[in-house]
Amino acid sequence: MLDQYKAERLIAIGWNEGHFDEGMTLEQIIELVKTGFDECSDTENCDSRILSGNACKCIRQRFPTPEHYSFYLKLRDYYTKKQTERLLGATLAGRKRN
Repeated sequence: MLDQYKAERLIAIGWNEGHFDEGMTLEQIIELVKTGFDECSDTENCDSRILSGNACKCIRQRFPTPEHYSFYLKLRDYYTKKQTERLLGATLAGRKRN
């Protein structure tokens, strides 16, 4: 377990410092913003998340740097708010016609 912990911590540190940046296109981020993604199938029992927090393997595999992940989170929040506003607007418009 100690070796796994050390390896996980070293990889998480490298990811946080941007050493694994293979790039990610804006189109790739936008697609994830539209569809979302599951960070961990079981956040309570994800060994990587327990050891590394938001630098867990599930996030590192999807985003090359913390900056990419942060950008995704901001865009996803904006996108979901706008989708909610559109849905609410359409619902209210439908009620006014009836």
